[in-house]
Amino acid sequence: MNEENMKIGMIDQSIFAMSKTKEYPSLVKQKMSRALSFALLLSILLTMITYIVPMIGYQYSLGGLENFFTERIPTFSIEKGEMTMDGTLDIQLAGFQLKADSQKERYTKEDVDSDLIGQVLISKSNLLFKDLGQVFEIQFVDIPLATINNQSLVGLIPYIHGIEIGMFFVLVLATFFRYLVGAVGYALVGMTFTSMQQIPLTFSELFKIGIYCKVFSALASAINETLGYPIPFEYWYSIGMIISLVYLTRGIAAHRKNEPSKGSM
Repeated sequence: MNEENMKIGMIDQSIFAMSKTKEYPSLVKQKMSRALSFALLLSILLTMITYIVPMIGYQYSLGGLENFFTERIPTFSIEKGEMTMDGTLDIQLAGFQLKADSQKERYTKEDVDSDLIGQVLISKSNLLFKDLGQVFEIQFVDIPLATINNQSLVGLIPYIHGIEIGMFFVLVLATFFRYLVGAVGYALVGMTFTSMQQIPLTFSELFKIGIYCKVFSALASAINETLGYPIPFEYWYSIGMIISLVYLTRGIAAHRKNEPSKGSM
């Protein structure tokens, strides 16, 4: 069967990629567009696991955004460059923290907790936002002629949901790009292995194997991230790479038995 006629469903592609490395030659025979479509759908799934599921779970734990803004956040106001609040706020969940204290004059980068995935710190004069290792600051004095309070936040809920949807698509594209870059890297590694084993595979074929060899580790990594990194990232990065390399070598080795039919691929 030539490449143009080889069609494997998305679910079967997942099964073959993770549990039937002997079927990798069948995956390689597919059109490149089908392999790329699989990578895109997988990127959507990975983004849902790492972004949508935690976000929905977090908002559900808060009783919804409106309830959170009106009932769980103490009465506050940001006006004329200063924040005032009746009491303090400190919520932590799954590696994220939201902390507000109007008695704190100003938060600095020294107050950021490196062990947390994300953090929002709100003081009398500023807001610090940490995400993906980056820290951003907003000075309230730079918000002229604006009063922000609990009801203001309720009015922003539709815009917040719009931002969340936009972020989802941005993250899907970023995940897709990183996934393909990783597949290229494994394809380059695979060239060394095929040369040593004298298995005639083209770079495009190795690129397809690179896409499929990453499936298990990518899904496991997404679950690990969603659970708040029970396996620390620095350790999981090496573990995931080793897992993908095992799939890569086994996927390439599966072509030994298919070499006689290589000309029809």
